[in-house]
Amino acid sequence: MRLEAVVFHDQNALVPLNEAKEALLTAKQQYQQAKNTKDRETAFAL
Repeated sequence: MRLEAVVFHDQNALVPLNEAKEALLTAKQQYQQAKNTKDRETAFAL
């Protein structure tokens, strides 16, 4: 039972981790494509 709980917890932890990785990748792409300081600041705010 304990092993099942650990596996369940680990699987649930992957969802927010993957969402955070995707958000970081998006922000990085937007930052690289930004043409000015205001656009770069907007990329960081996401």
